Amino acid sequence: MIDPKIFLESKAANQYKIRLITYSESHVAMEKKVIMYKQKQKAFTLIELLVVISIIALLMAILMPSLQRTRDQAKTVVCQTQLKQWGVVFLMYTGDNNGYFHRGHRGSSDFKGNWFNATINYWQDPAILRCPMAKVQKGGPQRGDGGKFTAWGSWLGSEDTIVAGAYAINGWVQNPPPGEDTKGHDSRNNWRTFYAKTAHPVPLLLDSWWYYGYPYETDTPTEWEGQIKAGEHGMDKFCIDRHRNGTINGLFLDQSVRQVRLKRLWTFKWHKSYNVNTPPPNWATEAPWMVGLPE
Repeated sequence: MIDPKIFLESKAANQYKIRLITYSESHVAMEKKVIMYKQKQKAFTLIELLVVISIIALLMAILMPSLQRTRDQAKTVVCQTQLKQWGVVFLMYTGDNNGYFHRGHRGSSDFKGNWFNATINYWQDPAILRCPMAKVQKGGPQRGDGGKFTAWGSWLGSEDTIVAGAYAINGWVQNPPPGEDTKGHDSRNNWRTFYAKTAHPVPLLLDSWWYYGYPYETDTPTEWEGQIKAGEHGMDKFCIDRHRNGTINGLFLDQSVRQVRLKRLWTFKWHKSYNVNTPPPNWATEAPWMVGLPE
């Protein structure tokens, strides 16, 4: 026979255990709800996600042009630094050659007379030939014309090596043999040395889509931006908006390096007989793309 006291104690204990188990289960359930609630609080809703994406897109639209301008400005500075280095190269070359520039080349078979082949012993890195704004053509340098943002290609040292460049020399500074015209241009107008007796700036090396040019005051600008004109004349070879806002970089005989406005190209003393007082081209009819460029 069961002792009533023991029975009651056992019953009370079981009820306590039941209550304890029930409390534990409800506590666990509550914790799960709390955890789920917190997880929901951490997650983004679709609307919130779309708002964040829109803000990021807006910031990128605002900042990207500024970043592009900053990159272009940095490239412009590098370009000007390289032109200053070319000034030193030409000084060393002329210093070793009785004060005279190279003779210039007379055709594709005589390429070793051009400026970068003649001075090859005075520079090392071919990168100095190319403005950073001009990219090398896909697949490596290809012999031929360049463009506004594309490097030209030409032989270096031998016909087995093609180098990429983006500068052109003013052909009128070269020193061909007496009485010999260079590619049809009267060499009596050539400067030949750094010591030009003129009060006007004389260009030496500038941004270009080709590696030489012989500008005349009567040269017409390109009809549209980026036009590649045939022939041996030369103002069009320098008339490219490579550094934005209608400018290129240039090295002058006085060793100065400056940013040059395209419309100012016609005002420089390119050769001895160049008439700097010749009226400039009619931009509206001859080069409509240049009308809005700074004077």
